[in-house]
Amino acid sequence: MSIPFGQSLAVGRPFICLVEDIVAVLLATTHEGWEMARQDSKFDPSALEVPFTECLRDGMRAALKSRGLKNIVVLPGTESRSKPSLRIPDGRTDIPIFVTDVFIEMEEHDPHAIIECKRLDGNDSDLVREYVVSGINRFCSGQYSSNHRYGFMVGYLLAGTTKSVAVAAVNKFIAKHKSVAEELAMHQSQPDVWKSKHLREENDTIFLFHSFLKVKGTTKNEGSSTFQVG
Repeated sequence: MSIPFGQSLAVGRPFICLVEDIVAVLLATTHEGWEMARQDSKFDPSALEVPFTECLRDGMRAALKSRGLKNIVVLPGTESRSKPSLRIPDGRTDIPIFVTDVFIEMEEHDPHAIIECKRLDGNDSDLVREYVVSGINRFCSGQYSSNHRYGFMVGYLLAGTTKSVAVAAVNKFIAKHKSVAEELAMHQSQPDVWKSKHLREENDTIFLFHSFLKVKGTTKNEGSSTFQVG
């Protein structure tokens, strides 16, 4: 497996640009894992963000196991550092991903992908703001994945919220507050995934993949396991 280097950042810190196959597997595992989690008798659709994320982690692990994939590890939430020189962590990630192939090639001990999770309701301005300010912007600012090409977001869609309504609400917020999340608003790259592009310092660009997961009910494309980077 080849891990291409997009550019060099801080000395001593490798730049991680996951290959398309790994990105596709992470996206598929997120959706498959959520469906497995929702089928668990202990799943509570009225829960808050943290229990949802715990359920998603368990589901993703089960999905990877069912596929026989042992080179991707779904870790518990971990402390993170935006810069390797920091002695005290300045963040805590929701779902960090460890890819053994990346570690073998780069010997990079920090997570090789980060999934940030938020509850989302297109009609709740506070939740929309949180998705952008405490979610998307953590990648834009370099607090998360400062040496990564790709980042991942999950929006838990609360009852009555469709994907299109949620996306429209987030894009509206981004358009109104460009200093928070610059560059392109989210656009749909395939049935279950949206993608956004954000310019960071020194002309460094990060691409975010957004997965919107229904808490209740079903959607037309649920259960699909075919994902491409786009």
